[in-house]
Amino acid sequence: MICNIFNEINGTTLRSINEEEGNYIKAKIEEWKPKVFVEIGTASGLSGALICHWMEEYGAPAFHTIVLVT
Repeated sequence: MICNIFNEINGTTLRSINEEEGNYIKAKIEEWKPKVFVEIGTASGLSGALICHWMEEYGAPAFHTIVLVT
């Protein structure tokens, strides 16, 4: 399901993470096994969805995102 969303968003003008960036984030989550992940800023929300999925996969589902509104 997440892959379908990724493909849909990448066909739009929204700036979303690419496959290389996603693989890097996933590898760091697997390596470091953080208990909490904080994302600052969001575009489409895809990276947040992927991070939540990976955090849960590695046993630490705490994810927070901060959106700065000016």
